[in-house]
Amino acid sequence: MTLASRLAALWRNLMRRDRVERELDDELRTTLDLLVDEKTRAGMRPHNARRAAAIELGGLEAVKERVRDVKAGATVDSLLQDVRYATRTLRRAPMFALTATLSLGIGIAGNAVVFSLADAYLFRQRPGIAKPDRLVEVGRVDSGKGGGFYGGDRFDTFSYPNYLEYRARQTMFEGLAAYHVGGLARFGLGTGDDAVQVPGAYVSANFFDVLGVPMARGRAFLPDDEQLESPNTVAVISHRLWQAQFEGTPDIIGRTVHLNGRPFTIIGVAHADFTGYTIDDQRVWVPISAYPDGDDLRRVALRGRQWLMGIGRLKPGVTIEQARAEMARIGRDLEREYPDDNRRHGVGVEPAGSVPVVGRSIVNRFVAFLFALMGLVLLIACFNATGVLLARGVTRAPELGIRLALGAARARIVRLLAVESLTISLAGAVVGLALASGVIRLVERTIPLMPNLNVIVELGIDWRVITFSVVLAIATGLASRLVPAWTATRLELASTLTRDRAGRTPRLRARSIFVVAQVALSVLLVVCALLLVRSIRHAAEMDPGFRVEGIEVMGLNLRLGGYDMERGRGFAEALMSRIESLPGVDAAASARVVPLTGEREVGRFWLPGEYGNERATDASQNIVTPGYFRTLGLQVLEGRNFDTSDRASAPAVAIVNETVARRAWPGESAVGKLVLLGVSRRPVEVVGVVRDAKYRTIGESPTPFFYVPAAQRYEPIMWILMRPSRPSLVRQVRTVIREMDPDMPLVQAGTLAEMTAFTLFPLRVAASLAALVGAVGAFLAALGVYGIAAYNASLRTREIGIRVALGAVRAQVLQLILGQAARLAAAGLVFGLSAAVFATRLLEGLLYGVRPLDPVSFAGGAIVFVALALLASLIPARRAASVNPVEALRTQ
Repeated sequence: MTLASRLAALWRNLMRRDRVERELDDELRTTLDLLVDEKTRAGMRPHNARRAAAIELGGLEAVKERVRDVKAGATVDSLLQDVRYATRTLRRAPMFALTATLSLGIGIAGNAVVFSLADAYLFRQRPGIAKPDRLVEVGRVDSGKGGGFYGGDRFDTFSYPNYLEYRARQTMFEGLAAYHVGGLARFGLGTGDDAVQVPGAYVSANFFDVLGVPMARGRAFLPDDEQLESPNTVAVISHRLWQAQFEGTPDIIGRTVHLNGRPFTIIGVAHADFTGYTIDDQRVWVPISAYPDGDDLRRVALRGRQWLMGIGRLKPGVTIEQARAEMARIGRDLEREYPDDNRRHGVGVEPAGSVPVVGRSIVNRFVAFLFALMGLVLLIACFNATGVLLARGVTRAPELGIRLALGAARARIVRLLAVESLTISLAGAVVGLALASGVIRLVERTIPLMPNLNVIVELGIDWRVITFSVVLAIATGLASRLVPAWTATRLELASTLTRDRAGRTPRLRARSIFVVAQVALSVLLVVCALLLVRSIRHAAEMDPGFRVEGIEVMGLNLRLGGYDMERGRGFAEALMSRIESLPGVDAAASARVVPLTGEREVGRFWLPGEYGNERATDASQNIVTPGYFRTLGLQVLEGRNFDTSDRASAPAVAIVNETVARRAWPGESAVGKLVLLGVSRRPVEVVGVVRDAKYRTIGESPTPFFYVPAAQRYEPIMWILMRPSRPSLVRQVRTVIREMDPDMPLVQAGTLAEMTAFTLFPLRVAASLAALVGAVGAFLAALGVYGIAAYNASLRTREIGIRVALGAVRAQVLQLILGQAARLAAAGLVFGLSAAVFATRLLEGLLYGVRPLDPVSFAGGAIVFVALALLASLIPARRAASVNPVEALRTQ
């Protein structure tokens, strides 16, 4: 038979099944009639002839089965029969189908959401970039060991002069570009009240050429746009910004807009698919040299100022190992030529991705944490489904026994059960994807509400997520069916067909094992959740070292108002003078950084006579006005506060915290000592020592910290901190700002308590996820305990009837059923708490004021599950205690 005829027969047998069956029946009956006629003519009586013909033919139904087994599409047809039978069976047992489907659906939903997150931020490249597989990231790595500022072989930023050296000396890349995103790359688009904050990036002139991003309108940057001597104030905007802010006007090219108060000319609109190289939301790009004031432009040329990352496109045939070797050699050459700024600084090359190398390990760990949590939920769901299927197997034992007795092969029984399991799995996948879609929509709405989280949200249910979910559902369904299928094929026909309950004890024992595993995993999750929740409470009660309550904060970025260094310094001093004179202001100050908001101003210092990066000490810093310590209640322990004599023309001074004083000058007074501060290594005199505080996170260890007077170090970003004696002063201060400059936009306003709450955001996320997962696990475990209690009660109905008939009271029957559930819960508690002893040590970095072996959390987890187990088993126990002994003995 040719392939075409086989396909035609397959199509006919599958799509015209009823007609094929009628033709087969007609053909067999015709054959039978011919045999009867033949035997009748041979002299046999008609009824004897029909009987002999039927025997010779082998029985019509038996012949039909043999024909069906060998016809084209027999296997497919048999599978479809199994699917139809499984669907009918599940429809007749809705509670079983609902329990198994919901259990798997919850587990699949969590994993689908995490996979969508990983796919968007780890697996996929950013859209709109040509041949992203040829892109690599270039960054500075530190080969130094020990306590240096850039210790630990980190992948980090480099300076603009070093970038120019990399670009000129390399031979492995078609192009090497540089970029900066983040705090510096936030622009005020427009003026006055109409100004809006727009995220963007500073980029080298070849940025779009290296990425292969075409322009929807206009042109990209040219080399002449990146000249430090005469920088061009030009900009490229994103397609989304063009549509949203400028309504897609066709004459956008050549239009002048104000960025940070300075006029910029729009020369291009990026392709609609391109929103930036990284997941950071980027809507405007300006050349590196287009800084808004002369002070910043001067710092661009400093070789010690590390602020750029690199992106390169490998030449055809060049491997990443070759590029690494060449860039490492260039790094060694620059270390030899410029030792003061490049000592022990090398150059690294890593594969490119949506998440930069600098933050990729954090995202990887976070996604791994989520997968671990959701994997535990799926495992609990799998155990629950296995337990339900084991119970289902008991009710189907007579049916399966009859099938085996009639000659069905055990492989055929396994296939029937596997098809039923796959049907449940696919239904679970549908439920899981529906739940995942709702969760993803919630995440998409939540992320934009987080002001400090400026990332592009591109989650969704696409073919990758669907494929992952379906494969996961099938694997989970088959895994949960292994034990039930194995027990189903080992039935003892005699006990099964006679409905002997003794044969069901092994199944009860097997299901009990899975319930114990469910309880153990759920206990582990609940204990972890309780630890994290208690950690949040303790963190909120920890002393940060300064006053948090009753402090109002307002943020200004003088760049957004177009101020250069001289005008900005004058504006800031005049503004603070007016705020301090407002009625109701007990204390006021300005600072570059608000403590405990996750932001920091990094720096280094040397003691006199020390040189080289390996001798530098990491010390974060803040630029503050004299009222800062009084406003936040930070005690000056030694020396003096800043005052009006600390002007720009006066000798440079600083105030250090206790940690700097203790480490740099142990046993001595720090007041009057000199240090070399920052990349310029300018000498600074220490005039005071203040109490240690928490600067970036509430759980950090004592950190070296410097305070520099704002009059001697200008920064355009200033946070105004006020301690009012009456309700909010924000409206009054806003009025003062409008009187001084109507075009100055206010960046942010709120209370210090609200802003510092962000430092606990990772802990709150982890605690919320753990609590959610623990609740789901507890629900599934309680469902498993309920199922085993109900199953046990149904098996022991006859026994209970006899006990009641012999005089057993209701309390004894309750004790009988509740006792077994309590034993299972106790076994699960022992295993779960034992696992928690080891697992909670992994959470130590997230715990504040709580030990990993916190007795309250462990006891709480135990109490929760004892209560859940008793509550879950109480319903079937009460039902069993109410049984009528006469009806129980009659039905058994």
